[in-house]
Amino acid sequence: MRRILPLLPLFLLLAVLLISFASAYRKSRQNRLNEALFTAMRARDTPAALSAITSGADPNAMRTWDAPPPPPPLWKEVWRILRHEPAPTPDMPAPGMAARLGLTEVASALLARGANVNLPDANGTTPLMEAARSWDLALLALLAQYHAVGRQRDNDGYTALTYMRFMDWLDEHPTRERKLRREAVAHLLQQIGAKE
Repeated sequence: MRRILPLLPLFLLLAVLLISFASAYRKSRQNRLNEALFTAMRARDTPAALSAITSGADPNAMRTWDAPPPPPPLWKEVWRILRHEPAPTPDMPAPGMAARLGLTEVASALLARGANVNLPDANGTTPLMEAARSWDLALLALLAQYHAVGRQRDNDGYTALTYMRFMDWLDEHPTRERKLRREAVAHLLQQIGAKE
């Protein structure tokens, strides 16, 4: 007993170090999985995003930077604008990014893993608002199935129905198909309680 007693502080120190190392490893692994999820979504690589989700990426992860990301090369920024893609948001939640990019399968996997369907970004924009902006009926139906709140407003006071109307105003010469789609989106949004 006398031989073990002097070694007790050493054992306690080793235990604390081991627990600290395990905690840091788990956090580092979680960060890598979350980054893999966002990288795959930005590249619109659905299989890679689904792989990150099944590997344990946080379904409510926020893509944040400690410092602002470096600006992209000019040609990449021009190409993004020409393709009508939104600028990257530094604090976009995973479900919101999936909705913004129209990744219904990824959004479904995130919601099945417990993602908050009403989780807003820094501007208050929810996944439902992002889906309404793109008139994505499949994604809107999925979000409605997971009880998305249609009355939720962003920081400027706009609802999902207002986001849908913004895109409607930009459509100068709508085809019959687009008019029918717009009506279906508006009807679905009104069913889940969206008002202007």
